[in-house]
Amino acid sequence: MKPSHLLITAVLLATSFVQVAAAEFTDVPKDNKHVVAINDLFDRKVITGYNDNTFRPDNVVNRAEALKFILAGIGTQVDSSNTGNSFSDINPGDWHAPYVKKAKEMGIVGGNPDGTFAPGRTVTRAEFVKMLLEASRWNKDVSNIPVTFPDVPKTAWFASYVTYAGYIGLLERDNQGNMLPGQGVTRGEVAEMMYILTLILKKDDPQYLTIQAQKHILTVSDYVAGGNLLLAKRATERAVDITQQAYKNASTDANVVAWAKIARAYDFAVASFIAAVQKNYPLADDYAKKAIEKADEAIGTSDRVTPIADFIKAKSNEILEQIKGK
Repeated sequence: MKPSHLLITAVLLATSFVQVAAAEFTDVPKDNKHVVAINDLFDRKVITGYNDNTFRPDNVVNRAEALKFILAGIGTQVDSSNTGNSFSDINPGDWHAPYVKKAKEMGIVGGNPDGTFAPGRTVTRAEFVKMLLEASRWNKDVSNIPVTFPDVPKTAWFASYVTYAGYIGLLERDNQGNMLPGQGVTRGEVAEMMYILTLILKKDDPQYLTIQAQKHILTVSDYVAGGNLLLAKRATERAVDITQQAYKNASTDANVVAWAKIARAYDFAVASFIAAVQKNYPLADDYAKKAIEKADEAIGTSDRVTPIADFIKAKSNEILEQIKGK
């Protein structure tokens, strides 16, 4: 059973529920890990691409670029004429001078001990997290949050920042659970962190959250078609997390409740498929039945989700049929 056999047409069924933007950049395909984040930030005019219609998500970001991203992301207006002295290596004619000056005024950056800012130096993951959290006026009380990254010493200057960022879900770990604080941050990672922070800041906006969950659901078929089951599962898990937050604020809204159930059903369906691929047939059977049950609950809540719920049920039943007797 190949990955492309499941959920491959989900996007065709789900597009009636949310307006799906066309691929904004030629180098950010639909199965890119950061596609939802990049397109969302582009739609909100937080980020832009290059003249050749590329975004270059794997390019590392320097310190000046990071500040421009962050200030745009939090909606801060930057006066282009505000280019006065900020750091010894920032000249009034530099394109980034207004951004660095504004960031310094806001207390986002303090510069280096020698009075420089080093705008062209690659910004590390730890530095970017600090800038982003300072810009969003983060809660600095992390006394009850354990440092859970193996490569983050408790005494590191960035320990409190990355601990909090890990706690709220801003940071993803590598396969060993590390944060890689000294590694340069890429444009795709910047978009992802800023997008997740937006989800957190908009936690009381169930309509926005529900739409975002649908966007993640729409990526599942592309990830499955590309054989990337881990990203497919990540997408459904994020949809579940987002819809659960929406549900907390709108538990009587039938549409919100229905999409929370759809997200859960989708997550069960993908988990069933992964289990089947791994030949764990009892687990695949259990997840498929749970997917069908949750999809039925969604239909009972709102008939607006009937097409995608029926699709999930059909694919789950296909899995049950294919693993019968194994």
